[in-house]
Amino acid sequence: MVAENKVWFQNRLRMCRLYYGYYDAIFNVEDAEGAFNMIYGPAAAEQIPLPDKELDLPEIKRVLENMNRGLVLELSENRDIYALRLCRCKVFYSSGSQEPQKLERETKTKVFDYGGHFVPALSNSLAGFCATPSYEVTFTLGYPNGSLVMIVITHAHAKREFQIHGSNENLCSEPNADDEKALHIQMCYA
Repeated sequence: MVAENKVWFQNRLRMCRLYYGYYDAIFNVEDAEGAFNMIYGPAAAEQIPLPDKELDLPEIKRVLENMNRGLVLELSENRDIYALRLCRCKVFYSSGSQEPQKLERETKTKVFDYGGHFVPALSNSLAGFCATPSYEVTFTLGYPNGSLVMIVITHAHAKREFQIHGSNENLCSEPNADDEKALHIQMCYA
C-alpha cells in the first residue's frame, strides 16, 4: 500500500512542514523560548498533515508514527527547494531518473536546483541534447524504493516553464494519408 500526498509550491507558499499525527495541541502551547522552532521547525511554516488512513501494514504505521516532527520544505528566493528532515523515519529523495538519496537528520539539503540544473537541462532538452528534466521531487519514507509511503512535490514554476517551452518528446505519431484528408476536410468546413 502506498499513501501519496501532493504538495504544490505556489508563489504564496515559501515553507511548509509535512508531518503525521497531532499538531493543534502542541502549536497552541506557549513557546516563549523558541522550543517549538527547535523541535518542530519554523512555526510560520504552513503545516500540512499526511493523510490519516487505515494502516493495514505495521511497517507503514511505524514509519508514519515516526514522522511526527516532520519534513520541512522551503522554496528559496532563487526557486531552489530545500528539505530539512526532523523526523525519525528515514527519508529519501529523488528527481527524474536520479537514484534516491538519503536525507540526513537536521541538515538542510537542496533537493531541487532550479537555476543550476533545471533551467540548463530544459534548454539542453529543447535543443535535443538530453532527456527532459523533471519538475517534481519524490520523497519516500522508510525505504528508498517508495514501497511504503511516497510524497511527490511539484515545482509549479518549473512545471509552468516546461509547459510554456514545450518538450522535445514527440507525443504524436507522424500524420498519415487519412490525417491529411481529415485536415483538408476541416479546412473546407472551417
